[in-house]
Amino acid sequence: VADLPVKMLTVHASGGGEMLRAAADAAREKRPDLLVLAVTVLTSSNQATLTETGVNASPEQQVLRLAGVASSAGVGGLVCSPLEIT
Repeated sequence: VADLPVKMLTVHASGGGEMLRAAADAAREKRPDLLVLAVTVLTSSNQATLTETGVNASPEQQVLRLAGVASSAGVGGLVCSPLEIT
C-alpha cells in the first residue's frame, strides 16, 4: 500500500496491538507521510452484533478499549462514530 498514491490507510483496531504496531512502524519506515488510522467499532454495529462476534462489552466500552490499544500501538489516529467521542 505504501507504493500507492494515498495519504491515509485504515486498519481494524480489533487486529490487536502487535498488528497495529507493525502497520504503524512499516508505514513510518517506508512512507513517513502515510497516516495509519485504526477503525474501532463500525457505526453499523450495536450490542447484538458485538455479542454475535464474541465481544461482551457495550459498543462504547469496546470503542474505548480499542482506542487505548491503538493509541498504545502508535497509530496516527482513530476512526470512530462521533457518538463515542468522549
